[in-house]
Amino acid sequence: MESAAEACLALTPLIHLRHPHWLFLDITKRPRSVSESDLLNRLTDIDRHLCLGISFGLHNSTAQAQITAQAQVPDSQLLQLPLEFLIYCEGLKPFEPEEKSKIRALIETLETLGLKTLKDFVDIPATSISQRWGALGSLLRRRLLGQDYEPIDIFEPAPVLQETYAFDFSCVNLNNLTEALHEVLKRLEWRLIGSGRWAQSMSLEVRHQYSNKNEVITIQPGIPTSEAQQWIKLLTRKLEGWSFENPVAEISVLAFASDRQSLQLHLWNDFENDFERVTPVINSLSTELGLNSVGFAVLENSHVPENGWTLSQIKIKPQAKNAFLPHGPRPTKLLTIPQLLSKKEVDELQYIFRGSERIEAEWWSDSPIDRNYFIARQGSQLVWVFKEVKTQKYFLHGYFD
Repeated sequence: MESAAEACLALTPLIHLRHPHWLFLDITKRPRSVSESDLLNRLTDIDRHLCLGISFGLHNSTAQAQITAQAQVPDSQLLQLPLEFLIYCEGLKPFEPEEKSKIRALIETLETLGLKTLKDFVDIPATSISQRWGALGSLLRRRLLGQDYEPIDIFEPAPVLQETYAFDFSCVNLNNLTEALHEVLKRLEWRLIGSGRWAQSMSLEVRHQYSNKNEVITIQPGIPTSEAQQWIKLLTRKLEGWSFENPVAEISVLAFASDRQSLQLHLWNDFENDFERVTPVINSLSTELGLNSVGFAVLENSHVPENGWTLSQIKIKPQAKNAFLPHGPRPTKLLTIPQLLSKKEVDELQYIFRGSERIEAEWWSDSPIDRNYFIARQGSQLVWVFKEVKTQKYFLHGYFD
């Protein structure tokens, strides 16, 4: 049930876990955007993904919610239930064996008197119940009427999450192992997302059928993540070439969680001293997009826009003092190779700033630069275009947000 509690933290921080199988949520502290119907839908999703088989009870007090969950009836039918449900009128703390014996005796007495439902019990005057059954009888009546408030504290999730998968038949190939990992990691994903955390690293423990020795594989990505798909990719890479001569009987995955807030990084801040934090991000993205697609932007000493910076995969501090810093506007997306515009495309441009900037550079080379830049509107998009002075041709060089 710890897994359900962690997944439910996205709905409310006030959760009480009562072992072995009761979970109480104070939904008065849920996000305003979550209605009661949304709440039940989300709880159903959590139950389905974690494979728990949970029964839900929605009511004004913990004891009332426990009874409706046990009986699987709407809250409006609570008092119509038979007297035997008094034994579930517990709330956050279970009854002691002695208290349960007294409640069973109370039920037998009421049934002898011809009473059948919980409503019959609460209709008895409070003073009569107190005189006949003492403090326990009065407590049961108050709980059935929602008059016994039990505060729920903030739930603190465990720093290490664990999910286990036992094979019905021994696993002898990578495909079956990957399917089991997918199920386990999806459960961990729901728990991590619910508690607003990432997994900093994971350990896969493999128990074999014919030996007591367990094998452990530990992985740590470039940047912490809660996405199951990322962990599956990393683990399957580690498992390539795995020998299944000794079949796998059970796997267990440990996720070492860390708070998301403490790991957030604003990439537009001055991070001259934060390269150690940024480098894992670069490594992770490079794995997915390719080495030549992600890196550090390093300014170069060139007036030509497409040559004004280079991409580096290593830690290089910006050399702003030696680099050319443009004074005019620059587009959000700069084309590496300017795109020639047709006469029709040029005629359709709506100029916003004419002659906004002129760039002359590399006059000593075989291909000197002499351009007049403009900002124009191309349909609904703001674009950066230039006219080549020598050829009088127009080129598209970038897009503004």
